[in-house]
Amino acid sequence: MSKDLLVVGLDLTAGREVHVNDQPLEHWRRKAATGDRSLVCLFCYQGRDRAEPATVPVVVKGRLGGRRRAHFAHPPHQAPRGGHGPETRWHAEAKQLIATWARGLPQVEDVSVEQWLDGNTRRSDVQVRLRDGALVAIELQQQTLTDAAWLARHRDYVAAGVVDVWLWHPATGVPHIVYGQELPGWTLDLTSSRIGVLYAEEPGQRSWWPPRPGDKISSLLAPIGDFDLGAAGLKPPGGLQTRINVPVPDPENEPAPQTDQKPALAPNALETPDHLAGQAAAAEPAISGPADQGLLEIQTVDARTDQTAAWPRLMLFPGGHRPRRLVFTLVSPPGKGHRIYRPDALPPFANAPGPARHVCWTCAQIMPSGEDHPSPQPNPDGSRRDA
Repeated sequence: MSKDLLVVGLDLTAGREVHVNDQPLEHWRRKAATGDRSLVCLFCYQGRDRAEPATVPVVVKGRLGGRRRAHFAHPPHQAPRGGHGPETRWHAEAKQLIATWARGLPQVEDVSVEQWLDGNTRRSDVQVRLRDGALVAIELQQQTLTDAAWLARHRDYVAAGVVDVWLWHPATGVPHIVYGQELPGWTLDLTSSRIGVLYAEEPGQRSWWPPRPGDKISSLLAPIGDFDLGAAGLKPPGGLQTRINVPVPDPENEPAPQTDQKPALAPNALETPDHLAGQAAAAEPAISGPADQGLLEIQTVDARTDQTAAWPRLMLFPGGHRPRRLVFTLVSPPGKGHRIYRPDALPPFANAPGPARHVCWTCAQIMPSGEDHPSPQPNPDGSRRDA
């Protein structure tokens, strides 16, 4: 991109940042370098990318319907060496995009760019005052922030009675500390003027919004004009919200097992012969017929970390997702006196490294494989017994 595109205007008369699309081009030309010189480069005025601040009236380029979009530019030989960086441009253009959108909302009374809070504690990128008196601060964030830095800024807004909305650069992403404060995550695609709504999803099963820390995150984009703003913050389009706004699953309130189902072991239950044999015994009545394998589905237990608990439960499964069913597979050959099962998805072995476990329903032994089961030995009366 040409460096002369990296210019944001400052209207000295109005005392605020301006975008080339805010007014007709002729309006800006009357204020530019060939006019009264009251339209200057914001970054040069602030001293960014140059040794000291400078008042540099801009040149208005482009024409209505032309191949090249209209923009502000430095006069020849007055740009800083190397121009202004793209990071600076993203932040400035994002502020102008959001400010222009907010000014078009009927419930908005006033919009300010780079507005200090009362007491000069924080300066918001875009501050919106609604007609009911509520204040909303919109922050455009391209650089990464530490959790502590973000939390400090968020708490300052809360203390001031201001709702803060954070729009993050798509390449930066939303830190999960945001979800820890029960806030939604948003991204801003400046190129397409679309906002990304971040939600949690279990592929092929369910989704919910807003996400929780540690959730697997997906994103849906919608034009900025489809969003609304209220005293509670940014509102996604109704159709999109209906699609993703399923209540967040609560591990403490899982659906009750069906009458023909048996509860699985708790994720942190100890590995004992009685536990495993009991599970195999529960499966036994459901396995019938000449086949040498049987399957039984029973209710599982969510092993994801409970973020609201004082002592989070141990996460046993990668990504916090456990199998949706528990399957016992009969592995002993037909006619064998002892019935040996392989619990394919039995916690805490499912999705975990290490050898498979097998359990003998007959004698309640745990073994690495069915071949490790001891062979029956004869009793004195001629019957068979276990070794």
